[in-house]
Amino acid sequence: MSDEDDDDAPGWDAIDAALARVYGQTKPLHYGSPKPVSLGGSLDGISVFQNPTLPHWHYITYGLTELYGKVSSDAEHSGWGFELCFRLKRGPEQQPPIWALSLLQNLADYVWKSKRVLEPGQTMDFRGPISMGQAPTELSAAFFAADPDLGHIQTPNGKVAFVTVVGILNAEIPLAKANAAAFQARLAAGNRLLVTDLDRKTTPPEAPAKRKNPFGFE
Repeated sequence: MSDEDDDDAPGWDAIDAALARVYGQTKPLHYGSPKPVSLGGSLDGISVFQNPTLPHWHYITYGLTELYGKVSSDAEHSGWGFELCFRLKRGPEQQPPIWALSLLQNLADYVWKSKRVLEPGQTMDFRGPISMGQAPTELSAAFFAADPDLGHIQTPNGKVAFVTVVGILNAEIPLAKANAAAFQARLAAGNRLLVTDLDRKTTPPEAPAKRKNPFGFE
């Protein structure tokens, strides 16, 4: 965003401020949309940061919420109420994989067309590799969770949640549907930021049950 745009985009500025609390002065790569929301598109752009923790690319969308003036009659939420995130384990590549931009763009298209809000705990079967055939993987579905670092924020246009897309195996969909919280805990074991690893082929084991103290104290 340029300085002259700052006063006109309070929603955008609020997202930038949330990201600055995590990434400081680091500037992301930003990919603008050729067809922004104001012209009938689904997103205005996607920013991508390099995160050094379990080195990965962190993608964040702009456009599922009200970035500029308040348009909807929902005073509590900004636009659809959420922006999408995706954390992809980084390999030797120097630029973020483009297919992940397409993944988020397709999900945004789905939201606008279906009018369905994507919420933590939900799953989606892609019926094909999450990488859209651009990289080998057995991950072919998604689990949606609150982004561990960003959570949600309050903006002048309403509340915005950051919902991260986590690539999962098709066989894991029943596990997620049966107990989303327990399934997320398994994914987060040793992977707090819920980074998608295209090489993952097995489900993380369940955390051992907490042993009860026989003396009655914790």
